[in-house]
Amino acid sequence: MVQELVSLFLGAGEPAEQIEKLLDSITDLVQSVRPDGSFAYVNRAWRETLGYSAARMDMLRVFDVIHESSRDKCRDVFQRLLAGDTVPPFETVFVKADGGRVELEGSATCSFEAGRPVMIRAVLRDVSERRRIESRLRAAEERFRKLVEESSDGIFLADSQGLIAYSSPSLERVLGFTPDELHRTSGFDLVHPDDVPAAYEYFGRVRAQPREHLSFHCRARHKDGGWRDLDVVCTNHLDDPAVEAVVVNFRDVTGRRIIEDELRHAQRLESLVVLASGIAHEFNNVLTVILGNIELMKAEVDAASPAAPLLTQLHDAGRRAADLTRQMLAYAGRTPFERQRYDVSSVVREMRPLLEAVAAANVAIEMELESAPAIVDGDPAQLRQAVMNLVANASEAYDGRGGAIVVRTAAMSTTMEFMQSPYIAPAPPPGRYVCVEVSDLGSGIPADLLPRIFEPFFTTKFIGRGLGLAAALGVVRAHQGTVHATSDIGQGTTVRMLFPVA
Repeated sequence: MVQELVSLFLGAGEPAEQIEKLLDSITDLVQSVRPDGSFAYVNRAWRETLGYSAARMDMLRVFDVIHESSRDKCRDVFQRLLAGDTVPPFETVFVKADGGRVELEGSATCSFEAGRPVMIRAVLRDVSERRRIESRLRAAEERFRKLVEESSDGIFLADSQGLIAYSSPSLERVLGFTPDELHRTSGFDLVHPDDVPAAYEYFGRVRAQPREHLSFHCRARHKDGGWRDLDVVCTNHLDDPAVEAVVVNFRDVTGRRIIEDELRHAQRLESLVVLASGIAHEFNNVLTVILGNIELMKAEVDAASPAAPLLTQLHDAGRRAADLTRQMLAYAGRTPFERQRYDVSSVVREMRPLLEAVAAANVAIEMELESAPAIVDGDPAQLRQAVMNLVANASEAYDGRGGAIVVRTAAMSTTMEFMQSPYIAPAPPPGRYVCVEVSDLGSGIPADLLPRIFEPFFTTKFIGRGLGLAAALGVVRAHQGTVHATSDIGQGTTVRMLFPVA
C-alpha cells in the first residue's frame, strides 16, 4: 500500500521505505488527496504541524481541515486541478486539531489515468511565523513612519556631499518647502550665507566621525523668504547598509531665541533699575546736605551782596539735580506712591496748559480723549509726570521744525498678537487696559535702537539726558502696566502707556 501511494506521489523506481523516509525528513507539508477529497497520504511534517491522529485522518476530507476564510478559494483550485488546469502557487489557511490556525503557501498538481483524475498532490510550507514577523515589521514600519511624519522636528537623509535624498513631511511645517521641492538639492543652499563656512566645517566633522551625534546652530531660509534659527543634530550612518546616509535632525528655535533675547533684555533693565535706585538714593543724601546749606547761606547773605545771585544759581542747579534723581527713582519705581482711583482722560485734559508749556513754541498739542470714564487705580501725579516726559520727548523729535503732538486716551482690549508687536516692555497678559498715547510726525527712531529708548541715559538726541522715557517706563511699571512703542524713520513715533482698568 505504501509503495502504491508513494508511486502515486513520486512515481515508481525507489523502495517505498526510502521514499517515505525522504518525505518524512523534509519540513514542508506533503499531502495526496483523492478526487473525493479524502486523504491518501500525508507526511510527518503534515501530521506534526496539524496534530491529527491516524484514526481521525481516516474520517477527514481535505475541506474539513481548510479554514472557512480559505475554503472558497481552495474549492476553486481543487476544481481547476481536476479539470486539468495548471494552477499557480497559492496561499491557504489550515485548521489544526486543537483549533489553531496555520498559514500555508504552496503548489499542487493533479495526475490522470485514462483521462480521469486520480490524485491531487500538494507541497505546502508553513509561513505562519514568517507572516507574524512580516506583520511585526509592517507595524514597526508604520510606527516609524508615524514618528517621522508627525514629528515637530524636521528630518533629512543626506549623502556624503550634503544632497538631500529624503526629507520628512514636517519639513513643510518648519521651513515651508515640500519634500519634493528639496529632493536632490544641496542642504547648504538653505543655510544663511554668513553661516555657510561654519556649516561646511561642521559637516566635515560629521563625515569624519561615524555614529557620533554632533550639534550645530545655524540660520536657514524659509520658503517665505525669511530666516529661521535651527538647532541641528547630524549622525553619520553612511557606512550602515540599511541607511547609507547622514541623518539630519533640525528644530526651529526662533521663538526660543526671541524669548532668550527678551529675558536678557529684562535682566539688563532690572540691573539698571537697581543701579538707578542706588545712585539716586545716594545722590539725594548728598543733595539734601548741599541744598540745606545753601538755604542757610541765603538766609545769612544780604540780597544786595554779590554772593546772593551765585547762591541762587547754586540753589537752582541743586534743584535740577534733585529733579534728575526723582526721575531716576521714578524709573526704578521707588518714588512715593499715593494710590487712588481716577479718570485718566480728566487728568490729561487738565494738563493741556502744562503740556503746551513743555512743547516747543511751534509745536501744537492736539487731544483726542475718551468720552467715557477711563478709570485706573494709581497715582495721578506720576501719570502727569509720565505724560509730560513723553510730550517733551515728542517735541524734541521735530528738531526745531513745526508740527503737532497728538495725545489720545482710550479703553482697549489687548490681544496676544498686540503683546508680541515690535516693542513692548514689560509684557503682561492680554486684557482690558486704559491707553495713553503720545504720537508725533518727527524724525523717527531706527528699528535697531527702538528697544533701547527706555533705558536710562540712552538718547538719540545730540543734547539730552535720556531719563524722560525711562521715568515714564518706571511710572507704568509701578501701575502694573506696560509700554508699547512703534516708529518709522521720517514718519514719527508713537508711544502708548497701558494701565490696567480699575
